[in-house]
Amino acid sequence: MAMIKRCLVIIDLLNDHLDPWDADKVSRLVQNTNRLVSAFRRSHLPVIWVRQAFRPDLSDAFLEMRDKRIAIAIEGTRGAQLHAGLDWHPKDATIIKKRYSAFFKTELEEHPKDATIIKKRYSAFFKTELEEIL
Repeated sequence: MAMIKRCLVIIDLLNDHLDPWDADKVSRLVQNTNRLVSAFRRSHLPVIWVRQAFRPDLSDAFLEMRDKRIAIAIEGTRGAQLHAGLDWHPKDATIIKKRYSAFFKTELEEHPKDATIIKKRYSAFFKTELEEIL
């Protein structure tokens, strides 16, 4: 029997994405994300944070961002930082992505082909079963 490896991957819970949201919704998302983080840490399972960060000139951004001059998640700005209420620890793995996908040209690219991946939009739970829980 194959050994099952688990980890929690939290994607794009950045200030630029969360600032437009209602404060109560952000609070619930942050609290429930932190509950998941705590549960994984108690089980000695890895927590991986994935976030976007682009150069101010957008030279490393994808074409749509460059063409439309969409300046979001700019390196060194508050907007590119994880929400301050999240229980991020320096020991947690943090991956910077340059595309919508957390798996395109990142350390996550070689994920197991039989893995279950929860697709996200502005949170890891958007339009998934978990969104209703949070």
